[in-house]
Amino acid sequence: MADYKVTLSEQERAELQDITGKGTHAASKVINALILLNCDQAGGRTERPRTCDIATMLCVSERKVDRIKKKFV
Repeated sequence: MADYKVTLSEQERAELQDITGKGTHAASKVINALILLNCDQAGGRTERPRTCDIATMLCVSERKVDRIKKKFV
């Protein structure tokens, strides 16, 4: 698969953290937010998890992680 680089702005990161942190949202929306937060290359992170690590951590397929990254980019 192609390598999509997810770079979130401060506002986008805050919005995704609100979705994952509180409120009542659909489970798929929360999982998508968690995927994007884990794929984020901004924010001074020196090392980010690989797609397979994110998929294992969130119990989703690698293909889903790639689709969400592609959709965001």
